Amino acid sequence: MADRKLSKSDYEKLADFRYQLRKFLRFSEEAAQRKGITMLQYLLMLEFLLICVRLVLSGYCVWAFFGQDRKFPHTFIAMSSVMMATVLVDAIVLQYAAARDGIPAGDQNLVVVLAAGALWIAYMLISQRVRATFVGDDGEDYRSRRVPRELVVPP
Repeated sequence: MADRKLSKSDYEKLADFRYQLRKFLRFSEEAAQRKGITMLQYLLMLEFLLICVRLVLSGYCVWAFFGQDRKFPHTFIAMSSVMMATVLVDAIVLQYAAARDGIPAGDQNLVVVLAAGALWIAYMLISQRVRATFVGDDGEDYRSRRVPRELVVPP
C-alpha cells in the first residue's frame, strides 16, 4: 500500500467517528446501569439476540436458495449484515473484557469477516448470474425460464 498522509479533513472524520462511537457506548452503558445490569451483560444479551436473528435468517436463506426464490439475494444480504454486526459486537465484548479482566483480545477475525461480508454483499447486488438465477430482468421467477447459455459454467 502506498504511504499516504491523511489530510486534516480525514483526521476530523476519524475523530468524529470515534466520538460518535464513544457517545453510543456511553449511552449504552448508562442505559444498562439504569436497568441494573453491567455493560458486559448488556453486550452479551445483544450478541445473543444477533445470533438468534442470524440463525433464523440462515435457515430462511437456505430455504430460499434451494427453492430458487427471488428473495434469496436480499435475505443473504440481511444475513451477512447481521453476521458483520455480530462480529463487531464480539470485538467490543472482547475489548471490554480485556480492559476489565486483563484478557488478551485478538481481532484478526474482525477484518477478515467484514471484508468477506462486504465482498459477498457487493456480489449479490451486482452479479448478472445472481440476477439471472434468482431475480430476472423481467421480474419473473427463475423456474419459469432457463439460465442464458453464456452464464452456464461448463463441467
